[in-house]
Formats: sequence, structure tokens, C-alpha cells
Amino acid sequence: MMLTASGRGASQDLSTRSAGADEPVKFLSMVELLVRPVGYEGALIEVTGFYGGVPTALFLTRDHAEINDLDSGFFVTDETEGFVNKHCAGHYVRIEGRFKRRLGGLPGSDPENFEIDDVTRITILVDGKETTCWPPERTKER
Repeated sequence: MMLTASGRGASQDLSTRSAGADEPVKFLSMVELLVRPVGYEGALIEVTGFYGGVPTALFLTRDHAEINDLDSGFFVTDETEGFVNKHCAGHYVRIEGRFKRRLGGLPGSDPENFEIDDVTRITILVDGKETTCWPPERTKER
């Protein structure tokens, strides 16, 4: 399976969509993020990759996840008591969150020093269709 930019542009830096205090989201390809992680440190990002492996991370491809190639992926902080890992892992996903240096991460651009934290949205990509995985849709109260 080949990952492609989905009409947003693989290196589009700014978007009209924003989160928090009107901070622009940076739409990136996994390749761009892997090559220049230091350049996006602290940024609110949206990136597509394969979510899986042990420990769970966002990888360039399913093959990279299967061999746990942490040089081609970034850890994803799961503060949902396992919901994200249970419902989103094992799929290509589009994830939005804060790109940060890991606590105790060393200087430099090794991918293992970075993580995607403060995840605000994850959509699963299956057969060309996106389905929201996180946050879960709330049922309407009557």
C-alpha cells in the first residue's frame, strides 16, 4: 500500500482549520516528519501513517510496524486508558496532535526522541474511507 497526500499537499505548513487558541495545524507527510522532526517540535500536526507495533507508534507503513522499526515511526501517547490502542491500532490512520520531544528524549533528530502527544483526533483509513476513531462519537441524549 502506498501512502499518498490526500489533496492537502504533503508539505502544506498552514491550514485554515485550527485547534486551541487558533493555532494552525501543519499537514505533513510521514516522510517529511521523519526527515525533519526537529523542525516541527512543538507544532500541532496532522500526519498519516500505520498505527500499530509494540510499543504502539505511528509508522511509515504496516511493514515497518510489523518489524517494529522505530527509526521509521513515532510513539503516540495514549491517555485514554487504552481506548485508542484497542480501537485504532492495526490501521492506517490520520492523526492530529502535538509533536513533542519525549520526556528524557536526547538532543538530535532520532525519531525515538519524539512523540505525538495531546491527540485531538484520529481517523481510520479503510478502503479509501475515513472513520472517526478518536474521540468516540457521543450518543445523543434524549
